[in-house]
Amino acid sequence: MNRDFTIDSQVKLIQITQIDSKLVTEIKGVLSDENVHRYLPFKSSPNETEVITFLNRIMGAKAILWGIVFNNDFIGIIDLINIDKGSTYLAYFIAQKYQGRGIISSAISHVTKFAFNMLNLTEIKASIVSRNIASRRVLEKRLILMVSMT
Repeated sequence: MNRDFTIDSQVKLIQITQIDSKLVTEIKGVLSDENVHRYLPFKSSPNETEVITFLNRIMGAKAILWGIVFNNDFIGIIDLINIDKGSTYLAYFIAQKYQGRGIISSAISHVTKFAFNMLNLTEIKASIVSRNIASRRVLEKRLILMVSMT
């Protein structure tokens, strides 16, 4: 089953099925921005080992992971994690310079349609850091059940 999505002429979601050095470098680049990694489980910009551990944890948890690509540049990740018994968690991050452009909203729309229509899921939740107001607004618009994290 092809799980890649073309959102528009500039944005694509490409399913990630394996971790390689190029992917680690691209993710490390996005996470080097404090405005991105502060909402993730990193105290500072992660090193390569931390990125690999982060990805392994996601991929080992009944997950489907997509890279967000803008004009062939890797700009973030969106995933469904802990897919089980009709339910899943949605998670994502995107490079700061691409925030506020509707890219995440469109990506969430595609991924949630896939989750409901192809995986027959009935519930999608998202854990967010309570101070991440922009993410909260995006999820509210998409009617995603939010679980607040401190």
